[in-house]
Amino acid sequence: MLFRSADFATQLEWLVGHGYHLVSVDQVLAAAAGRRALPAQPVLLSFDDGYRSVWTGAFPVLQRFHAPAVVALVGRWLEPRSGLEAFGDGQIQRDQLLSWDELRAMQRSGLVEVASHTWDLHHGIRGNPQGNSMAAATTRRWDPGRGYELEPDYRRRLADDLERNSTLLQRQLGRRPRVVVWPYGRYNAAAAAVASAAGMPMGLNLDDGANGPGVPLTALRRILVSHEVSTPAALAQELEIGRAHV
Repeated sequence: MLFRSADFATQLEWLVGHGYHLVSVDQVLAAAAGRRALPAQPVLLSFDDGYRSVWTGAFPVLQRFHAPAVVALVGRWLEPRSGLEAFGDGQIQRDQLLSWDELRAMQRSGLVEVASHTWDLHHGIRGNPQGNSMAAATTRRWDPGRGYELEPDYRRRLADDLERNSTLLQRQLGRRPRVVVWPYGRYNAAAAAVASAAGMPMGLNLDDGANGPGVPLTALRRILVSHEVSTPAALAQELEIGRAHV
């Protein structure tokens, strides 16, 4: 995936220069527990999917700014060592994704917190009799022979998936994730409860708006920074839009 390090550095320069503070998961959890207040205008950086460009393009900038960040990983995509791998509803070459050695190095820096992006829920499943594809993490699967997946079965499917990913990350990186980043930003109350029970009290989505006092730790909102939001002016506009939707 194309990643422009210069754009990222410019964005961080603008944030720091305009009074924003780059914070870590530890700081967010401490604030949620009432142990320590967050600084003014806190920003938590996050990267989804585990592209290798996080290592080659983003990590050097994180080091330069001493900026903490979350990197969310889909376990199934990382298990193979090489070859073509299923990627969402498409495919990707394994070498376009992070290696375990690269992840270990970033984690050792103290800047990168590895999060769960599920083991294998970053794709669509059949969600109704019409055959529509819907997000696997939030959809009760439709089976032509059985009808809709029962609620207990749906929760068990989520729990098994998240546990499998947490076990993989612990085996490879020595730590179980404390954060779940929902594929496509899609989540619901049942999914949030399952993730919390699995040791991930902090959940990231793509809901609109700022993270004010009424936003729970399980449903923290994010701004999707695409190439269209690469300039400081565009980033400032997105931040203002977010504030307007508190």
